[in-house]
Amino acid sequence: GETELKVNVAQPNTLQPYKLEDVSGYSSLISKDIYSLFVYVQTKDPSKLYPKEIIQLFSNTNIPYPIYNFRSKILDLLNVKYFLVPNLITLESENTKRVYNGDCAIYENTDYFPRAFVVSDFKIINSPKKTITELESGWFNPYEQVILKYFPKEYEKVIRQVNQGILPLNYKVDFKEYDHNKIVLQVTVNKPSIFVLGHNLKDIIL
Repeated sequence: GETELKVNVAQPNTLQPYKLEDVSGYSSLISKDIYSLFVYVQTKDPSKLYPKEIIQLFSNTNIPYPIYNFRSKILDLLNVKYFLVPNLITLESENTKRVYNGDCAIYENTDYFPRAFVVSDFKIINSPKKTITELESGWFNPYEQVILKYFPKEYEKVIRQVNQGILPLNYKVDFKEYDHNKIVLQVTVNKPSIFVLGHNLKDIIL
């Protein structure tokens, strides 16, 4: 039978002194959108998205990170490069590679997305539920498209150029400064594009 594992490799934020970020943070500070994102990663059940009450999916409510579904494309999009799991767990997948085995096991996620990248197209999805399920779908390619909630009318002329697709996209992203409160980047593109940054900060300088 299945055994429920209640072993925590690291409590939230305890790895911050080593500049290791936890994708989940504290459950008490997670927004409704992010919580539903984790719920879908764990359950793959659209009916459980945006529940009226908190779903008891996780053994520790302060760690809502779904390690059991490490194959999720959503985790790739969240820039999850490593999975830290108890060393009695073995992750068997083409997209993971064990890089450390000691007091815990560390697996590298070979399909993780970069923290910052550029795409040349977009699609509009107004429903938060449909947005989450689309992120995990097999036909959505995050390297080519970004999902927007509303059509950016102020950029209509630029978007038309983007969607023409005459010139293949070529870009370069250089991180000039990166800390907990400020990110400075230099982004070079060869045509109008959409910049994607997998981080929510108040101070971002391009």
